[in-house]
Amino acid sequence: MSQESCVGDGSNGAEQQVRSSLSSDGAEAEAEELLLPLVSVQMVGLGDIVERLVTFAYTELVTLVDTLPSRAADERRGEIVRYADHVTSLLTSLLVLVRWARSARQIQKCQNAIAYLDAQNRFFEGSVDSLYAAFLALAGVRVRNYDVGTAVDVLTTGSYRRLPRAIARSVGRPRLGRRQVAQALRAIDDIIRARMLGGEAVPLAMRQYAVGGGRIVFRVRGEFEATLTLLQRGAAIPWHVVGVRMLAGGDVPYSSQKILVDSITQHAQQILVDAAAGGGGDAPQLAQLYDFLHRQALAALLDAVARQAAALRRARWEGALAAETSSDRAAVVLRYWASSSSSSSAASSSVGSSSSSSSSSGANSVELRIVALPVPRPIHAPAAEGAQAAAVAGDCAFARIERARRDLIPKAGLRITWTAAAGLAAPQTWTRTAAALGDLAGDGWRLAVDPAAVDVERLLRQATAQHASAVLEGLRAAVAAKQHLGLGVEESKDAAANQITTSLRAWFRPGEGAVDFSVDGVSGRLAATLAMDGGGLGGGGGAANMSSASLSAADAFRVLADRANRSPWRVAELLVDLRAALALADLDALAERALGLRRQESASGFPLRVSQADADMLARDVGGGAGVQRLRFYGVEGTEGDGAWFVMAAMTDRLRFRLVRLSSAGSTTAATAGLVRDVTQVEALQVDRLFASVARRLSSSSSSSGGSKQPSGSKESFCARAEAMLAGRTAIGLDYVNALASAVRARLAVRAVQAQLAAQRIAYAFRLPKFSTSPHGPRAAVSQELSVVGIDRMGVYELDEHVPVLYVPVAALMRAAPVNWRVAARAVLPDEARRMVSLRVAADEATSSLPAPCHVVAQLP
Repeated sequence: MSQESCVGDGSNGAEQQVRSSLSSDGAEAEAEELLLPLVSVQMVGLGDIVERLVTFAYTELVTLVDTLPSRAADERRGEIVRYADHVTSLLTSLLVLVRWARSARQIQKCQNAIAYLDAQNRFFEGSVDSLYAAFLALAGVRVRNYDVGTAVDVLTTGSYRRLPRAIARSVGRPRLGRRQVAQALRAIDDIIRARMLGGEAVPLAMRQYAVGGGRIVFRVRGEFEATLTLLQRGAAIPWHVVGVRMLAGGDVPYSSQKILVDSITQHAQQILVDAAAGGGGDAPQLAQLYDFLHRQALAALLDAVARQAAALRRARWEGALAAETSSDRAAVVLRYWASSSSSSSAASSSVGSSSSSSSSSGANSVELRIVALPVPRPIHAPAAEGAQAAAVAGDCAFARIERARRDLIPKAGLRITWTAAAGLAAPQTWTRTAAALGDLAGDGWRLAVDPAAVDVERLLRQATAQHASAVLEGLRAAVAAKQHLGLGVEESKDAAANQITTSLRAWFRPGEGAVDFSVDGVSGRLAATLAMDGGGLGGGGGAANMSSASLSAADAFRVLADRANRSPWRVAELLVDLRAALALADLDALAERALGLRRQESASGFPLRVSQADADMLARDVGGGAGVQRLRFYGVEGTEGDGAWFVMAAMTDRLRFRLVRLSSAGSTTAATAGLVRDVTQVEALQVDRLFASVARRLSSSSSSSGGSKQPSGSKESFCARAEAMLAGRTAIGLDYVNALASAVRARLAVRAVQAQLAAQRIAYAFRLPKFSTSPHGPRAAVSQELSVVGIDRMGVYELDEHVPVLYVPVAALMRAAPVNWRVAARAVLPDEARRMVSLRVAADEATSSLPAPCHVVAQLP
């Protein structure tokens, strides 16, 4: 029993030992597998194959289910068989692949082992190649010579007598103290001063410098600041560049500036080294350094201008500024007022020129260009210029002096060309070339540029302000040349900006109406503002209502503003046109308030329904043979229908009036139907004396209210005031339009009386006839009151001599039937009809007590 248990115990121990050994072998195998590289080149995962095959079979099955209903029975059976055969073949292949994959782990392990062995072979081959290369390279190497002498010294004396130089190179020299540093710097300063005083050639622009701290600082105003020093004593030793600071161009981002300055510093140092070695020609070191840094300063200035211009184009000057940079980056062109809506986007070569402008808005430009400066004339040869000056050669003393002088002057400079064309009679160009950038700031020239603080917008503001001033000066000259037309001009100047004209006021009605002109500096557009002393546009001398007439006047002003931008040299004509439009607008506004007049309006253009021939005839009649565009027609109340009368007003050089009668072409139905009618009568209305009489009456009224009974002013002044109103130089008042309406009604009333007298066969005359039967003299005396012919509520108006005054014999009146003297009431308001006709008896001059032949004077307004 015990034996079995022992045997049993022994067998259990053996099994445990076998299991532990097997587990240790498995762990080592797994570790070995982890050390082997995993090779998966040109292999696909079994899961990917299964997934793709299942997806394909499902997709094809869904497609088959969707398409079978639309096919015939035979085709459906064929499609099902083909699908089943194809999928069965694929799944069979997949089954074979899956069964084979059971042993793929061992195959993968073999591939990994093969890859590992290949890598070990490559390492072995590399080691062999390296050993062979070392054998070839070290074939001539000998055993190094040991420092036997130093070893003997150490063994015999116990210390070193000599040390290797490598120790000194690695340890370095001890640091100098402050006193030693100060002494060294003072010594370097002395060396620099000695070299500068010993004949060092210094360019003219670098003659101002400062020596201190072991260095010399050359500062060229507005361009650069160069700091140099000397590393050794000697006239041929090149200068060493400590640092360069560019002053031109203004603020630049630090990153780009540091990169740029480092590049400039390295290039400048190379130039000095080459110049000391004689590789840069005969020019001195500092001359070559100045030429290089001066050129870099010019380039930095142009770069800053281009950069700021690009920013302005995207902001405040968008659409009005264009910037161009040349391919060699030696020029920048700023074109302002580039918009087509700028003031006078086209300039005129002369007033009345048949050709268009010779320059466009692109000609308004400021160009900054780096140019080569001309070679100066030799001092010893005053007659030599140009190519002769550059041909100075030889080895004489004068030639050497001349070459040395040319080496020390600037070779390149900045040329600023400003061209202004828009709005000017002829393009103007100003050019300035500066050898030193510092000369551009505040030297009194038209455009000031601070190279150390470039401000492109300020430069453009200067150019546009002076350009705008030139445009306004041109407008002032154009208006001043037409002062005989009643135009005036005032200008406002900016005393702080060299008396630049900032605005212009052009008077088209002295003291009453003007147009303020100014130029927008950004867009270049000419801005016009109407300044009226009174009620505004079309107010009729103080009317506050905004009627259709005022709207037409506003349209006329908008036309003036638009045309002034397209052709500013015609501003005087435009002002006269505006004045004419405002005169007609005033007349339209007053006609709505006058008694007995109504304005005729038509959408077809001509207010009256007449033929084109009649319309042209009316325009030629009032225009003296030339057509007139500004026409107004006002119907006379009470004359509507066939035989209607109209007052025609036309604006040529002055207001001209005509009395026009229209009648139907043959039947009365034409007038009622609104068809075309004929012009049967046209009479000229002379209103000069009428307006002068109104002016005298208004002056008498104002004088009587002030205590004086005499009118203030002479007959010439009243006539001049009437002429000013007719020419549009002053606004027409309501009193004058009422007087015109009364005169028209009086004329029509006289015609009505004439018709009655003719119907009754009563003799009448327009001049006092001779009394051939009078025993008291050949001519009767007529009171001066007989010349007073126009009467209305406001007073009496004196008309021209040819205004009808009817003289009718008393006997003829007595023999005739009664005459309706108030027939004019048909054309006059009822409350005025009683004042339209008055009868006066002209007595014989000899005596007033004796009966004498008398005439009745029919006096009609």
